[in-house]
Order: sequence, then C-alpha cells, then structure tokens
Amino acid sequence: MVLAVGDVVSSNNGAVTGRIDYQPAAGVEILVTALFGYNSTSHNVGLTDGAASSYPNTTTSVDYAVLSTKIGITNSLYIFVQGNTQVPAFSGIQIK
Repeated sequence: MVLAVGDVVSSNNGAVTGRIDYQPAAGVEILVTALFGYNSTSHNVGLTDGAASSYPNTTTSVDYAVLSTKIGITNSLYIFVQGNTQVPAFSGIQIK
C-alpha cells in the first residue's frame, strides 16, 4: 500500500504489553497528532534513530489517555510508543 500526502497513518501492536517503533520510508515525513499508551515504570513515548533508545528530553511518561501533540518523524528519527497496561498506539498524517 502506497500512502500519499494527507493520508492518515496509525499503528498499534495489537497487544497490551510491548513497544511499537514506527519508521517511515525514506523521504516520507509524518506528523504524529495523537499517542495512546501507559507504562508506569519507564518512559513510554520517545524518538529513536535505531541505535539510541531515546534522545535526551524527547521521552515522556503519560497516563492512559490521548496525548494531543505534534511530533514530526522521518526515516532517520522516528517514534516509539511503549505499552504496559494499555495497548500502545499512535495516529498521524503524512506531510511529505
């Protein structure tokens, strides 16, 4: 499936526990607009380049809720969402 600018992008891992990493294809940019998840023992939302688990000041712990946000992700710096007692998920829009 090929996505185009303006298409909605969303993902979850289908399980209550675990982590999802979403890395767009090269040249694609996504604006993440909502996050879902909860992990009471560690940060559950952050940015990664695949080598570093998170960048300083880019992780946050959130209660089970929708976190209205604006996070730009690319192929080289993308998002992870951790779940513990809720299914980790995100939603966004392709902007490039």
